[in-house]
Amino acid sequence: DRTAQLQVFEISSWLAETVESVAAHTQTLGIEIRYKPLSSAMNCAIDEELLRRAILNLISNSLKAGSTLLELSLSKQPKTVSITLTDNGKGVAEDQRADMFCQYKQTPELGNMDYGLGLGMVIVKAAANAHKGTILLEHKKDGGLRATLTISHQQPDSVLRAPVMRMDYLGGRDPVLTELSDILPASEY
Repeated sequence: DRTAQLQVFEISSWLAETVESVAAHTQTLGIEIRYKPLSSAMNCAIDEELLRRAILNLISNSLKAGSTLLELSLSKQPKTVSITLTDNGKGVAEDQRADMFCQYKQTPELGNMDYGLGLGMVIVKAAANAHKGTILLEHKKDGGLRATLTISHQQPDSVLRAPVMRMDYLGGRDPVLTELSDILPASEY
């Protein structure tokens, strides 16, 4: 876990940009992505890089599970904001869900074990913890999985409003292409 490097963003617009970027790369695969923002603008202090990586890892797992329809939505509670991803993939058995948060552990339900290193859900959990939130995985009755990443939207006393100096782990590459590299076809690169 790491300390979040918080900056203030309008959360609905920020998530819309991430969803649109993913949709641009997955539409050729026949993947439909829907997004339901908040009904009104809301500023939220987030670690942009960490939260984006968490969302992209949730999307990657959905695609690995054979999802062709992803629905992302935002909802606001008194002290938190929830980002919910619902898919129509294979889902994950209840007895496997806790193991998904173990480092280097892969989920057999996803089929091809050549995908990734087993770090995706570790990153999701780290993002939830860094934002004083939670991650909940639920099997849907009609198939698929619902992942709800809840983060605190309470503004801390001091939030960085200037650009944050970070190490560029991507080497200037598109984060969507990097995080979804084990899913997207070579033609996307």
